[in-house]
Amino acid sequence: MLWLDCRDTHIRGRLYVWGNSVLAEEVLCDYSSSHLRVTTSLLEVLRRLATLPSGTAGRAPYWIDGVCINQEDLEERSDQVQKMANIYRRAARVHVFLGAFDSRHSSILESKWFTRRWVVQEAIAAQEVILHFKVDGEWRLLHGWDALRSRAGSLLLKAYNDPVIPPAANFLRDIAGTTRTSWSSIFALMLKFHTAQCKEDSDRLFALLGVAKDVESESQAGDGAAYMSQFQALKIHFQPDYTLDTPQVYKNFAIAALQSPLAFDLLHCAGAFRKHHDATSIRWPCWVPDWRCARLYSPLMRAPECQASISRTAGKQAVSRRRSIVLNESN
Repeated sequence: MLWLDCRDTHIRGRLYVWGNSVLAEEVLCDYSSSHLRVTTSLLEVLRRLATLPSGTAGRAPYWIDGVCINQEDLEERSDQVQKMANIYRRAARVHVFLGAFDSRHSSILESKWFTRRWVVQEAIAAQEVILHFKVDGEWRLLHGWDALRSRAGSLLLKAYNDPVIPPAANFLRDIAGTTRTSWSSIFALMLKFHTAQCKEDSDRLFALLGVAKDVESESQAGDGAAYMSQFQALKIHFQPDYTLDTPQVYKNFAIAALQSPLAFDLLHCAGAFRKHHDATSIRWPCWVPDWRCARLYSPLMRAPECQASISRTAGKQAVSRRRSIVLNESN
């Protein structure tokens, strides 16, 4: 759940993850003229924010995605999912609520937050992250990932030396590696965060689109300037659509990728993300990655046969693309 503090021109993001989705509580809205049912977790978070110093949280209105976006309206969700990464980029702060822990039996690194797919874009796009959690019933606060690494330093060192690295250790390592790069490919993100979880299989793709530099939807397209149109020719043009079932979503994305300079990356992933031969896999197009499957191997990426670039010639930009592969949709 994310909500934003829209004070002046600044936006402060807040996020919480733990708890179930039962709307068991009520909060007053519109100057106590109406009420809204919320989860117990959200109510606890709102109470926590109310206790923070005004310079940290403020008392401005909050924007809550689970409330302000009609989760039952698939068209609205399809439209809003494209805007989420930009919301995080504009946020002055993103507040993350990791849950509650017992100092004797658990640690902050065991939070399920680190296993969620949707938090990847929040962690990558956020300008500033503030982590909230409870230890033995008392609230604690950390400013940024570096503070978390410092607090959990010995635990992280032990985790990296463990044969089975826990999700939190992988998450912190991968987020650090991704934020250090200026270009994040959708296929690199799908490979790096392939074990991250989500409720809906379509979100295995949708949740990472916002931070992928090589994917663009129609609503994100530029104004048609010559340079921008050349740059857009290097991208995958794909529109998220929750009204489609998961196989069709994956197939539409594959078709869009095959029509871009990233066709070979798509085909490499199609081999890595697939089921072993059975009745289901026979019906599944061999050129469409099934992102629901566990990765069979680490595919070769950035194939030199399918490179694209923008070069400057005599003061003009020119798009250079290699020949791609054309497949029949029935294959």
